[in-house]
Amino acid sequence: MRIHREGTLIIEIRKAEKADVPAILDLVRGKAEFDGCLNSLQSTEADIEEAFFSEQPKAFALLAMKSGEAVGIATYYSIYSTFIAKPGIWLDDLFVYPQFRGSGVGEALLSELCILAQNTGCGRIDWIVATDNDRGRSFYERSGARIFEEVRRARLDECAINALAEKAHNKAMHPTSG
Repeated sequence: MRIHREGTLIIEIRKAEKADVPAILDLVRGKAEFDGCLNSLQSTEADIEEAFFSEQPKAFALLAMKSGEAVGIATYYSIYSTFIAKPGIWLDDLFVYPQFRGSGVGEALLSELCILAQNTGCGRIDWIVATDNDRGRSFYERSGARIFEEVRRARLDECAINALAEKAHNKAMHPTSG
């Protein structure tokens, strides 16, 4: 836990705990709404609890707390770069409720994530920023991030994963002679 002060605003940044599951889901819902994809949100409290607080968590979260209420979140998980031969962090979501934007909450969350990366020997933190999120892009650049314009995001959704896996399975079962 670390306390950040920005003017009169006092923000506590801490690791999320199991009791925070409802707040985590509310913040994730806020992020989905901000991104314009609320109808794509499938996560439930049970999903969040399993992903973040199981014996082998798949993801982690830092919360920004003001007077005991969660006002921002950074969700992340571990990655590894073969290029730099070091672990890294994938920042999945960085979200601050609108009324707290511009008050240092995002910077406090990102700074805390940098301390975590530094303490665990990470060589980098990666994430994506929407092309139409000018305010976010400006914030990230001010924080020292480099924006890669030439990189495009790719995704296999669950349906595509299943189709490609089935295709591979069928080829393995029925190899063509050649």
